[in-house]
Amino acid sequence: MNMKTVLAFPSYGFKTGYMRALSLANGKNVWGHVDASGALVDALCDAGPQQGSMTPGGLCKLAEPSTHSSPPIGGMAAIVNDWSCYNNARNVTNGSWLWESAWSYSSTVESSPSLFNGRVFHGEKTSGQIVSMDWLGSSLIGGPSYDDIWTTGAFSSDHQAVIFGDDSGQVFAANTDLVSLSTYMYEKWCTTDVAPSYNIRCSPLVAGVPGSNQGNVFVGADDGFVHVLNAADGEPVTGADQFSVLIGNGLDLDDNPLPLNGAVRASMAAYQGRLYVLTTGNPVAPWPTLYCFN
Repeated sequence: MNMKTVLAFPSYGFKTGYMRALSLANGKNVWGHVDASGALVDALCDAGPQQGSMTPGGLCKLAEPSTHSSPPIGGMAAIVNDWSCYNNARNVTNGSWLWESAWSYSSTVESSPSLFNGRVFHGEKTSGQIVSMDWLGSSLIGGPSYDDIWTTGAFSSDHQAVIFGDDSGQVFAANTDLVSLSTYMYEKWCTTDVAPSYNIRCSPLVAGVPGSNQGNVFVGADDGFVHVLNAADGEPVTGADQFSVLIGNGLDLDDNPLPLNGAVRASMAAYQGRLYVLTTGNPVAPWPTLYCFN
């Protein structure tokens, strides 16, 4: 695949269960749900083949034709979760089937896969379990159980940890050194009172200088705060654990000088020492707002 192509997005809007890739150069189809001539045929999607079968163009459906997952790329594989808890791997050059693998067949998955240390990690919504498998879809391992997990895991290279938030408002880290040191997952730390009784749907972000052991975990929550934790132990960073204000009216802005006007659900981004945060809005100011913090 040349550098003019960009991988695939899932066709979740119509619950078709296909991935497709578009060209960065012209936006045209590289691979997707195609007919016998190779042309993209959206009209066929709703009445597509049953699970495990192939389209006339040779593209395989996902194991479950519905997904909210974003596909990361590992080697030559594009990997996406579906709602039946399958990780589906497709060849990035032509969309052909590579493998499908699931830890549980009854757990819904909203968490996008994360690729670290040669393994695929995701959180399960209904069981609250962390799942890890190797890049071939085998060697499946289940980690500690928490509340519903919608977030995508963030990786701390200094601490060999994958970090998630859940719907009870806690943030936790599990080990990723499964190949070299152990064959099971365990909890490295768990901070239970990050956003008590609020959902954490914003995926954690680890920012810091690699190798410095001073990285922080930034996580937004439905409470309207961005919380900052130490990546080593999950403890709040002094003076910065809540540097925005709660949703609502009557707030003391002198004590909370950086208000956010709603829940934080979109993933945050860090660039050149600045943190970018997008909010959902609230009943008083019902519009999304993008913030930039030093």
